[in-house]
Amino acid sequence: MIYKKLQKRLNKIGQSISRKNFYTCYIIAFSLIFLFHLILKLQWPFMGIMLIATIPMLYGYMVEHFKMKNEKNRFEDVARYIETMLYSFLQSGKIKDSLNSVYDSLAEGKMKATIQKANNHIAMTFDSNNVMEDALCIIEKEYESRQLKDIHEFMLYVEKHGGNIKKPIELLLNKKNMWEYRINEMVHESTRMFKEVVLSVIMSLLICGMVLYIPTANVDISKNYAVQFLSVVVFIIDLFIINRAQKFLSVDLLKLDQINNDEYYIKKINDYKKSPKTHINKTSLVFGTVFLVASIISFMLKNQWCGIGMLLFSIFGYNQEIVGRRIVKKTLVKEIKRAFPIWLMDLVLLLQNENVYVALEKSKENIPGILRDEVEILIDKIAMNPESAKPYHDFFVEFDIAEIKTAMSMLYSLSSGNGADADEQIKKIIEKNQKMLNKAEKNRFKDLNANLYLLFLAPVLSASLKLVVDMAVFMVTFLTSTKIGG
Repeated sequence: MIYKKLQKRLNKIGQSISRKNFYTCYIIAFSLIFLFHLILKLQWPFMGIMLIATIPMLYGYMVEHFKMKNEKNRFEDVARYIETMLYSFLQSGKIKDSLNSVYDSLAEGKMKATIQKANNHIAMTFDSNNVMEDALCIIEKEYESRQLKDIHEFMLYVEKHGGNIKKPIELLLNKKNMWEYRINEMVHESTRMFKEVVLSVIMSLLICGMVLYIPTANVDISKNYAVQFLSVVVFIIDLFIINRAQKFLSVDLLKLDQINNDEYYIKKINDYKKSPKTHINKTSLVFGTVFLVASIISFMLKNQWCGIGMLLFSIFGYNQEIVGRRIVKKTLVKEIKRAFPIWLMDLVLLLQNENVYVALEKSKENIPGILRDEVEILIDKIAMNPESAKPYHDFFVEFDIAEIKTAMSMLYSLSSGNGADADEQIKKIIEKNQKMLNKAEKNRFKDLNANLYLLFLAPVLSASLKLVVDMAVFMVTFLTSTKIGG
């Protein structure tokens, strides 16, 4: 029954497990439980509880494991598709021919079947002006990836307007390689941390058994119901910890580089710009004054510690608006550093066939929301004063981001025709852009994996709490047996 349910669920994501492997997993799991039964000196009813708890949890482990495999396969399919598609498009310059070439190069699987659907749509549609766009949308719906969407938009643009494609394709291939490297590095780090969580779980269960083997006055607390029950509780908590950690490995890898909610950050950045930089609002004034008065009263009553505490709250109260603004700024800077390189890469692709101003105008179509208003302001300022460097230097000036300052200076240099030749300038922009994006994504992935570190600490913490209870039971039992306690 459980096997059929699992198989049905796995079939939905194109995965499967044999009966042999399914039952082997449960045999191994039950064997480990029997081993823990011996280590923890559990009575049979408590071991039975552990067995019952393991059945659904192991089912969940299998689901997450195959979800992880499926997401990894989808990621590899998209990476392979992008590379093959771009090389084919470089040769033919036609989307239809490139799709056929990619289809022929792929082994049987989900990606090949999806491309077949796209080809069928092209072959069977006669009354649409957007047949190629609709066909590519079929692939995009099946594989939601910004990287995939970017190359499709590029190919549609070239097929419609023409232009140089060699250098843009080189840029897109480089972009794809960096993306693939970042995701693989993140997966490797998550896998390493997951193994550490599992090791932490094993250590926690060994800690639970430590007190049971202390050779003191023949005192044995292993048969105590509280000790037995807490051992089972720690075991079940550890099962949930492993399941939670597994979810970090089964995330949708294709969506890891997506920009966060546009509307949220548009509102956030507008609120930040409107908020006063140093002004203390009424709430902060009231909050700070109340604690300042409380502090003065405490000192008058000679309660120094309370007075110091109230004074600290008062200082925080007066400065909460400034502190809050700094926290918001830090959050926005992180997101800007992610969004800016993505937009800049689109801009660089447009610069292959357009001047800076036209490229800026066209880049608005797919610009991340957090940058939209600022780019609009930049374009308006350039239109009013095309020769001035000030519009470029004023771009996100209130956030004082060094990487953006450098990139915008280089963009102005390219616009004005100063400095090295255009190709060399674009190359430098790309190099700095990739470094900025890699740094931003690495920091973001580090933040995503921070919860895995908390899960690494959780098993030892739960086992340590049980150890405290075990020691208390041990002391009570020891004192009772030696009649010291009574």
